Amino acid sequence: MAFWNWNKEGPGVDPDEPEKGPLGEFFSIYFSKFWRICGLGMMTFIGSLLTIALLYYVGFYLLTMILPTLSYENILAVLKKLNLDFTQGATVETMSSYFFLASHLVFVLTVFSLGFFTFGPIHVGFTYVYRNFATREPVFLWSDIKDSIVTNWKKGLLHSIISAFALCLGIYAFYFYNANMPEGILLYVLRAVLIMFIFTIIVMQFYVYQMIVTFDLKLRHIYKNALILTLVKVPSNFFILLLLLIFNFAIPFLAIWGIPSQAVAVIVFALQFSIGMGLSNFLINFFASRGIKKYLIEPYDDNNNGGAQSSVTQKVKERYESEWHYQEDIPQESQHESPTGAPA
Repeated sequence: MAFWNWNKEGPGVDPDEPEKGPLGEFFSIYFSKFWRICGLGMMTFIGSLLTIALLYYVGFYLLTMILPTLSYENILAVLKKLNLDFTQGATVETMSSYFFLASHLVFVLTVFSLGFFTFGPIHVGFTYVYRNFATREPVFLWSDIKDSIVTNWKKGLLHSIISAFALCLGIYAFYFYNANMPEGILLYVLRAVLIMFIFTIIVMQFYVYQMIVTFDLKLRHIYKNALILTLVKVPSNFFILLLLLIFNFAIPFLAIWGIPSQAVAVIVFALQFSIGMGLSNFLINFFASRGIKKYLIEPYDDNNNGGAQSSVTQKVKERYESEWHYQEDIPQESQHESPTGAPA
């Protein structure tokens, strides 16, 4: 295994290799960097333990608003009605606590994997490395993480606060209107608007952190461009979000409820820690890097010989003229030399 072996050179890229489609490119990179992506995912988790602990507390309120049927009291009432015979002499109360806490932890890890309730200054460092994996750029782990944090920590911190507030606001509004308004056309319209709002701010997370580490833009311009990418790629955005929800929420949730065993729960969360965290972040950054390149980088390339440039491409001009993959104010040494050795 090579979880932490960042000194060993990677397999490189064959210049004669035929061009792959998006799916082939994704799996080619993922499996060639599998252990490193898994290791980076575990580092992402460990580096965000305080944030996850805070989310675990806040999540009790959010989960009750989103899925009130998953409260401890409701689970206990259902199990008593079913009159199930649990193994090892477990009581109904014990199993109700198990289902409630395990479901809550699945919810917490799902929200975290989607980019909410992250600690922005740390997350920008890991995003920079995930993006370089996705674009087949050299990775110098510790220097890349450090330099990206030093350069982008202010934007990352501000965005993490804004995104957490926006998600809580959207969820609370959905809960409030459902609880206080009678059924009718107006309530259905409000539900649709709030669902669209929550979907939009979730998908924008796919792009915002990567744009922070790629472009020297003000945060409001990053939000504008992330919103544009969210709207122009609705079908593919929805598909990626669906994959993430299936992988991070549906499968663990069904496993925990389908096989009520502490051993199963341990296996589920161990897989989330060792594989799921890295896979989710790599999928998001691979998908985002292709959208950013297509809609923000290539339009500038097409206009590079003259003519009018869009407001988006004008904003990234200085970054792209040198090399769009790297921020200009990250020290050049980190791109070519590393105290840890050769690129991954």
